[in-house]
Amino acid sequence: MTTERKKYFWDNWSFKDSLYYATVLICGIVGYIRLESRVEYNKIMSDQKQEMMMKQLDEDKVSMSAKLNEIKTEIKELRNIFINESINK
Repeated sequence: MTTERKKYFWDNWSFKDSLYYATVLICGIVGYIRLESRVEYNKIMSDQKQEMMMKQLDEDKVSMSAKLNEIKTEIKELRNIFINESINK
């Protein structure tokens, strides 16, 4: 009575198969690394873009504040001129 041995996938394994699966594994690892680095790059660029936008908003806020102060002083000057002219009449 002879028993047949169970067949495993490595029984018919060849160097070509090893090369193929090694290539697939390496390509998968490289692809994953590239994907992760791209995600990190996008995150950094997004943070930089947001930081630049915040700086721009701060600059706009400062310039608008300066313009508002100029307008306030002009209004005060015009009000004083108007009051002085109405008193002189």
